[in-house]
Amino acid sequence: MRLLFLTLLILLALFLTNPSFEAHKTHIIQSEEAKMKNKNTLLSAMGIGRLSGEATAALLEYHNHHIFSLTKLNGEIITIGLAHQIFRLPRRSE
Repeated sequence: MRLLFLTLLILLALFLTNPSFEAHKTHIIQSEEAKMKNKNTLLSAMGIGRLSGEATAALLEYHNHHIFSLTKLNGEIITIGLAHQIFRLPRRSE
């Protein structure tokens, strides 16, 4: 009985802390900005990193599995969200 209660409690916590699509998009935009900043400071100053991140975010597919979430770009999983955390996976094209 304790194990069942503990399992239900963990599932409820994961359900309540599952990151939203907006959280995934924000994470992706920020990581694109940081990547662009590292590559070229002139483009970064012009705001190109933000535009690149927003363009990428417009093409995302969000999959909510209630206790975790995924975002895909061109059918490839690029972020996994779990317990208020978002993890960026390396893309095959990078």
